[in-house]
Amino acid sequence: MTKMYYEHIKFNSAKRLLQISNEKGVEVLSGSLAITMNIPKAYACEHKENVSEECWEYSKTAKLHMSLDDKWQGNAGQEQSNARCYNFRWESLHENFNPIDCFSIGTERGKWFGGGLTHNTSWQLEHAKFNFTPFITGDIRFDQWGNAMRRYFINTLGVAIEVDDKSPLYVSMNGSVRGNILMLFLK
Repeated sequence: MTKMYYEHIKFNSAKRLLQISNEKGVEVLSGSLAITMNIPKAYACEHKENVSEECWEYSKTAKLHMSLDDKWQGNAGQEQSNARCYNFRWESLHENFNPIDCFSIGTERGKWFGGGLTHNTSWQLEHAKFNFTPFITGDIRFDQWGNAMRRYFINTLGVAIEVDDKSPLYVSMNGSVRGNILMLFLK
């Protein structure tokens, strides 16, 4: 069952389908979380880290923590009323759980940028095409990623995806597995 969270997020915890809309109700990001996990039911976590957090446990395999960072401040220190920062964090409960999260980057999702220098790829990411590769620096002549990188992807609709520096990351763009998808593999 899909449920509305934090005013602008719809999330189906059983299918792990995510939809985020802007202040006008227009969907600006959608994704499928933990696509390789075949657990059909999620349970509310018994213990949450804070009262404003949403948490689901997937049969002793993983927990998904979701929260709204309502303390995000603009440069001038004034609260940005239409800017929201949502935090999604996977917690592995099993040594072999490595989530793969996929986000739609088709043309209806604006133009996507970020990540860094990529081999044989234009700077609009929705035109890039490569299978899973480690998100590590390399020689742009031979490796997928160059020496200028950041775990930050942004689109022209004002949506950004940032991946924590502590998480080992693999990225695929429009790879052979699926089309028009940014896939993030956290190991």
